[in-house]
Amino acid sequence: MKLVVRSLRDIADLHRLVPQWEELERGLPLKLPFSSPLWLLTWWRHYAQTRPLLSDALYGYAFFNGGGELLGLAPLMVTHRPGRGPLRLRQLQLLGADPNVTELSQVLAHPEHEEMVWQALQEALANDGGWDFARWWVTAGSGAERALRGRQCIEWDLDKPAFLLEPGSTWEAFKSSRPRNVKESLRKCYNSLSRDGRTFLFHAHTSSDAVARALDRVFALHRERARAADTVAHADVFATAQARGFIREVMDRFATRGQARVFELEIGGEIVAGRMGFVIDDTLYLYYSGYLNDWGRYSVMTTVTAEAIRHAIGSGLKTVNLSFGDDVSKTRWRPREVTFLGALQTADTLRAYLGRGAYDVFKNPTATALTSRLSALFRRH
Repeated sequence: MKLVVRSLRDIADLHRLVPQWEELERGLPLKLPFSSPLWLLTWWRHYAQTRPLLSDALYGYAFFNGGGELLGLAPLMVTHRPGRGPLRLRQLQLLGADPNVTELSQVLAHPEHEEMVWQALQEALANDGGWDFARWWVTAGSGAERALRGRQCIEWDLDKPAFLLEPGSTWEAFKSSRPRNVKESLRKCYNSLSRDGRTFLFHAHTSSDAVARALDRVFALHRERARAADTVAHADVFATAQARGFIREVMDRFATRGQARVFELEIGGEIVAGRMGFVIDDTLYLYYSGYLNDWGRYSVMTTVTAEAIRHAIGSGLKTVNLSFGDDVSKTRWRPREVTFLGALQTADTLRAYLGRGAYDVFKNPTATALTSRLSALFRRH
């Protein structure tokens, strides 16, 4: 099948595709909030830059069959450093290229059409030019990986696992199917409170007003967790007003559709732990969290996660996505792992190789990065 490729160079082009975009999104095997037009169109408004030292220009593509059905979408932009002039570095990125707020950006395509979409994307990028290097995330073993594996100028350098639970129809059955260490952790987090004469209330906020009120509390709890010195290091992802403003708006947009969640654990009238989440079709995606460090000895985050899973079961959801990142708080639940592979692609031009070398030197100021770029260029030609 020959795909019809449409360039998207204005945000209005993406807005016009929203109904077909949402239909395409419903067919994706992994349900992520970061693939939604609610997320990405809001992201562009908050994060797109037009400054002397850095500017972003939309550079997307849509892929249709002969009947006009949207089979794939690449919501891309080119970031120019500096913003103007002949010596700009031109980094091709997917919308959502921010410091950890968007956990994964990807080209959207149903598995049946994925390899074909990626081949068409590569042809379009080669024909159009205007970029020097790009970062991609593709599912291991997918058509996207197959389309990229056979190409030169690709470096595979990272992987990012996601962890999924299929909890079934009852909490008790799910709990009994978990490993012994999880059962012990659950007993501990519930019994330690009871032993000290404490009880908890669990809140699952879904309305726009309730979600908005809870967000400031979650931001504060997340900041508190980031300051903890005696546990796994966590960055304060929402330290900037820009990040908080974006999340407030995007959560409100999801909440108007009944797709936003803020889970909170209350003890003695105080909110001690919280976590954000999104409901995408039949999946609960568990997003960032936080807790008061003084309550860490009660494993309050384990309680929040357990109660969120119980909430998902009670809501008839089929999957709980524990989010990205290979840490024991996820792997101990014995989830199913889906791995995304990271690839760096350099355009096959002298300018691109020199630009990648300059960018690598900027990130890691040694001669090695530039030497490796030039060596690769000479090998190619």
